[in-house]
Amino acid sequence: MLTILLNALKKKENEKLAELRTVNGPRIPEKTILQAYQALRLAVYGKKFQIQVQMDNQEMLYYLAVDTSVEFGAAKPTIMPKISGQISYTQEVVIPNLNQVYVSKVWYDSSLKLARYDYHDSKGVPPFYSINPMTIIHDFSTGNFIIYI
Repeated sequence: MLTILLNALKKKENEKLAELRTVNGPRIPEKTILQAYQALRLAVYGKKFQIQVQMDNQEMLYYLAVDTSVEFGAAKPTIMPKISGQISYTQEVVIPNLNQVYVSKVWYDSSLKLARYDYHDSKGVPPFYSINPMTIIHDFSTGNFIIYI
């Protein structure tokens, strides 16, 4: 008899807790992967799927998706090469639709915990709006950085 009474009290307590929960409600059926992919394809081929990107100057650029595909199989991991304590590289980035080109050179020394970044932009962009070459030195042991314009 005591067990029946305890079970009844426990059931009543669970019902009260269920009333207090905000996650209980009507179940919304989830779409299958096939249904979701079909909806994506319809949006892409109907030219209704856009991706917007906010640029550094706060301008919004919109890209229209033109195609979609599914890749099958497991991704094959690539083993990262061992990098020495000191590295340097040069890069040039061309952005034709903005008529912009910038060149940068980077040096890093892990033992000194320093990085130097030389940057030259063909347009003045935030935060400095300068077309003059700039040098930024990051000190990772203190968190400080120095900028030369």
